[in-house]
Amino acid sequence: MTSVWLDGSNISSMQKLSVLTGEADTWLFIYSGLAKVQEYDQAGLWSGGRSSNPTVNIKLDTLPGVLLEYACTASLANITGGSVGQWAIESDSLTLQDNGDLVLATTLRVFAGDSSWEELDTYSYYVSAKIRLDSAKISGTVRWRKAVAQPASPPLFAVTANSEIPPSSPGSFGTSRVEATGVEGPVDSSDPNYYYEDYRKLNSKKYRPMAARKDSRNVLSGRR
Repeated sequence: MTSVWLDGSNISSMQKLSVLTGEADTWLFIYSGLAKVQEYDQAGLWSGGRSSNPTVNIKLDTLPGVLLEYACTASLANITGGSVGQWAIESDSLTLQDNGDLVLATTLRVFAGDSSWEELDTYSYYVSAKIRLDSAKISGTVRWRKAVAQPASPPLFAVTANSEIPPSSPGSFGTSRVEATGVEGPVDSSDPNYYYEDYRKLNSKKYRPMAARKDSRNVLSGRR
């Protein structure tokens, strides 16, 4: 075995702790568990020994974002074997891949001497990762002609992020659910013909696809 991938089904005592830091959208995630590797190496008779360097990859989580810092360690937990053999952890590293998978990679060294054999059943790991998560942000600009209406007191518009839920059965109607609300900016009246108003970052739930909706309130007054 040169490389193996493990997920939650191969991990016992799998734990995760999430801590929100004082930095925007930045979390400290802590992971620990026992990985069931079951690597087996056997040297051929009179071979003088056999060594290998298997890499164990553990998918810890799926977190779209940027890995800022990390600290990780691993230690051997359950080893059996013959009279001549050796197990060691050579290196470990953590990566946040393009698809959002947070992967702990541990490279081992296994040596089985002469006609002996070595088997690693489990090893333990501990990971701390500081990650800035991707948050859903929607922004835009509302424009209307000055000849249509003059702005009154804010808020002028209700800006929401909505999930459009399809009907659950034929003949029924779908529903629209508000997931987040927006924040208006000041009205820009410098253009001779139009008013402009920006709406900014929405406090939206992470990782949920949404569509922005702008509904005018009864706060526009003046000419129509």
